[in-house]
Amino acid sequence: MAAFGVAEKSAGLDVRETYWIPAITQDKAKLRSLTEIDYLVRGFAPRKTTGDEKLLIEAIATGKRVLSATSVMARVKAGSFRMGNIENDAEGRGDEKPVGEVFLTYDFWLGKYPVSFWEFDCFCVATNRKRPEDSGGGRGPRPVVNVTWRYDAVIYCNWLSMREGMAQAYDEYGDLLDSEGARTEDIASVEGYRLPTEAEWEYAARGGHKRSNAYRYAGSDNLDEVGWYGRNSYTSGSDRIPHPVGQKKPNELGIYDMSGNVWEWCHDRQRKYLAEPQTNPIGSLRGSRRVARGGSARESDARCRVAQRDLFSPIYGRDILGFRVARTIR
Repeated sequence: MAAFGVAEKSAGLDVRETYWIPAITQDKAKLRSLTEIDYLVRGFAPRKTTGDEKLLIEAIATGKRVLSATSVMARVKAGSFRMGNIENDAEGRGDEKPVGEVFLTYDFWLGKYPVSFWEFDCFCVATNRKRPEDSGGGRGPRPVVNVTWRYDAVIYCNWLSMREGMAQAYDEYGDLLDSEGARTEDIASVEGYRLPTEAEWEYAARGGHKRSNAYRYAGSDNLDEVGWYGRNSYTSGSDRIPHPVGQKKPNELGIYDMSGNVWEWCHDRQRKYLAEPQTNPIGSLRGSRRVARGGSARESDARCRVAQRDLFSPIYGRDILGFRVARTIR
């Protein structure tokens, strides 16, 4: 159930389509006051108030508290899609083929935004961790960067699960756990917060069950409409740093920033695509490097295509690499 069902119903939204990650209730971290949250919302949408911010303002008006203005997830329903370089784009790399049919047999929640410094700094306060450097870009509503797969992203996911009384998604080695705490290769049996699989990420970026077109980017064929990349992200003194999330148009699912801004960690280890149909793939069970998707504010437009793949060591962070969270709907 969504955390703010009353507010969502009053806003005319389907409570089953949106999930607010609940605010911290322990005394381990400071809760923001309603005034502070209201200020953040107004700073988050300087030109106009979108549906997400209107919903948050209604939640504030009813005395609710949230983790931050970006702690909201969209429901992605089960379905199938063709994964890889379906456009036969000449700028695509060899690892984007062969194109194959992928079936996802379960619904899942996916963060509407990359995890921001708002959320991650709250986690650091609660767990007495050193906050990651922002590399001069600023904190707050910008996507968190300089986070590793192994020591930051998956631990953050487990922390979210623990706060809500869910079974954690990862063990100490980064392997998936089912709801009983046993290692599993079945992503549909995982209960807690986790990173999206590469297949989930691409399916959602392509519009998921609401897909309306075979867009080159997440929500458009015009990258300037939906993403920050090398050509449009430079401002004097910025050196093409990540921008605050949610400033560009979302895709059909209402999900923002899946093309450009920051690369996003996925769950998967590197794997080769297969031509035959796949069901609920989770990547290779061997290897060390992990997949990242989406491109960044420093990349060319070709590097921000929804089919684009990249690989990074799971133990190193970069100033163009962040993540968003997912959770299986069971």
